[in-house]
Amino acid sequence: MTIKDCTKKHIINARGPGVRKANSWLHTLTGLFFGWIFYLIFFTGTLSFYAEELKLWAWPEAHQASTTTTPNFKAVANYLTTHASGASEWFISLPDDRYPVTSLRYFEAGERPSKFGGKRLSINPQTGEPIAPRESRLVSKIVQSHFMLFGLPKGAGLAIVGIITMVMFIALITGVVIHRKIFSDFFTFRPKRGQLSWQDMHNVTGVVALPYHFVFIFSGLLLTVFLLNPWGVNSAMDGDKRSFRELSGGKHGLQMQYQPSPALQQLPVSQGMEATLTSIYKQLQVEAPNGLSAIMVRQPGTDKQSFLVRGQKESNLAHGANARTWQFDSQGKLTSSAIPKVPQSDIVAFNNILEQMHQQLHAGPIARAVYFLGGLLGCIMIATGLIMWVQKREKRKRNTQPHRGVVIAQHLNVVTIIGLPISILLAMWANHLLPQSMSGRAPLELAVWGVSWLVLIAHTAWVKPANAWRQHTKLLGVLALLLAVFNMSLLYPMLGLGNVLTWWQMPLIVQLIDVGLLIVALLSLLALRYIPAPAKRTQLKQQEAAKLKGEKQHA
Repeated sequence: MTIKDCTKKHIINARGPGVRKANSWLHTLTGLFFGWIFYLIFFTGTLSFYAEELKLWAWPEAHQASTTTTPNFKAVANYLTTHASGASEWFISLPDDRYPVTSLRYFEAGERPSKFGGKRLSINPQTGEPIAPRESRLVSKIVQSHFMLFGLPKGAGLAIVGIITMVMFIALITGVVIHRKIFSDFFTFRPKRGQLSWQDMHNVTGVVALPYHFVFIFSGLLLTVFLLNPWGVNSAMDGDKRSFRELSGGKHGLQMQYQPSPALQQLPVSQGMEATLTSIYKQLQVEAPNGLSAIMVRQPGTDKQSFLVRGQKESNLAHGANARTWQFDSQGKLTSSAIPKVPQSDIVAFNNILEQMHQQLHAGPIARAVYFLGGLLGCIMIATGLIMWVQKREKRKRNTQPHRGVVIAQHLNVVTIIGLPISILLAMWANHLLPQSMSGRAPLELAVWGVSWLVLIAHTAWVKPANAWRQHTKLLGVLALLLAVFNMSLLYPMLGLGNVLTWWQMPLIVQLIDVGLLIVALLSLLALRYIPAPAKRTQLKQQEAAKLKGEKQHA
C-alpha cells in the first residue's frame, strides 16, 4: 500500500460516521429517552386549544346558556347592588361564543383584588338566572400539565418543560437532517408492512405538519427562555424583572390613546347601574373589533366610582394580540380610550408574535381547528416513532429474550400512548357522574385521573404489553362510545335539565365534543384490526421461525 493510499484511508477513518448517521443516533437518543414526556406535552397541549370549550362541556348546568345581542344586565345590576353594595370592586366577565356565561366577581371592602380571590357567581346571560356551580379543575390541570407537568412545583415544572422542549427541538432538527428524501416521504405509505408502515406514518405526520412543529416547539422554548437563562435580563436590568416586563407593556401590553367614535355618548350614571352597564355594552360593542370581554367597576356606589372596560383580544400578533380599553369617571365621562401599540423593538415584536402563535388565545374557529389537527399529527408522529423503535429491536432478536430496556419501552408505550387518553376519559366520566354539589369533587376528579393511570400501569405489567395494547384499545373505544351516548341521552334527564332530546338543543361546541368521542371510539375499533390477538401473534412468530429455519437448511 502506497503512502497516498494510507493517507486517504486515515482521512476517511478520521471523518467519523458522517452527518446523517451521527444525527440519526442523536435523533433516536433524544426521541427515545424523552419521547414519552414529548407525547404527554403534545397531547395535553393539543387539548389545551379547546380549554374554554372543554370547561363548558364539563359544566352541564351551563349548557343551556347562550350568547344574546345584549346580556341581561338587569339581573347583574340587581345581584351586585343587593349582595355587593359595599364591595371595593366588581368584575363582570361577559359571554362570548366560546364560553357563553356571564361571570360576576366582587371583592369585599378591604380585600385586596387577586386572581383567585373574591366571591363569584355565574348567571345565564339570556335569562339572568344563576347557574349552579360545579366545582372542577380537570381542564385547568390538563392545561397545567402541558407547560409545567401537573404535580410539580411551578418553577421546577416550568424549568423541566423548558429543558425538555430544547431536547424536542434537537430531535426535530436531527429528524429533518436524516431524511434524504423528505418530500418524497410525504407521498409514501406502505400499509400492512409492519415496521415499514410505522416508519412511513412517522415520516408522513412529521413532514405534513413540519412548519407547525417548528413554530410551536420553538415558540414554546421562547416562553421559558428567560427562566432557563435569566442572566441577560439580570445584567441589562440590574435584576429588575418588572422593568423588563414593562418594556413590552406588562400583562396587558403597550397602549396608546386614540380618538373614539364621535357617536360615543356619556354614560347615564344617574339612571342606575342597569342603564349604565347596558349603555357601555351597546356603545362599545361597536368600538371593539371582536366585542367586549369585561367590565370592571371600582368603588361602586361612591363618589370615586369609575368604570374600566376591556375588549376581546385582537388579531395583531406583533403587539401581543392585546385588547382595547376605555375608562369612565363617576359622572360617566370618557377619560381614556386606548388601543394596543406595537413595541418599537423588533425583537420584542417578534417575541410577541411567536408567543401568541403558541398560545392561540386570539384564534378563530378555523385556525383553532387547524392547530388542533397539527397537534394530533404531532402526537401520532411521536407515538409511531416510539413504536417503531421497539419493533425494530424486536425484529433483531426475534428468537431471544428481549433486552430489559426494550421491555421497559414496551410498557411505557402502552401506558403513555393509550393509557393517558384512557385516564383522562375516566376523569371526564367522573366529572359528569359525581354529584354537582358534592364537597371535594374537584380533588376527587383529579384523583380518578391519577389513580386510573396507575392502575393501567399495573395492568400492563400484569398482562404484558403485547396483550395490553389490544385490551387498552378496546377499553378506550368502549369508554368513549358510552360517554358520548350517555351525554346525548341520559345526562340532562339525570340532572333534571331536560329530556332525552335536550342534547340536540345544546351549544354546537358541546355537541362537537361528544361527536369527537364517537370518532375516538370508531378509530379505536379500526385500530383493533391492526393489532393481532395473542394467538395470532404466536402463530405469526412460529411461521417466521419456520421460514427462517427452512432458509438455513436450504443454504
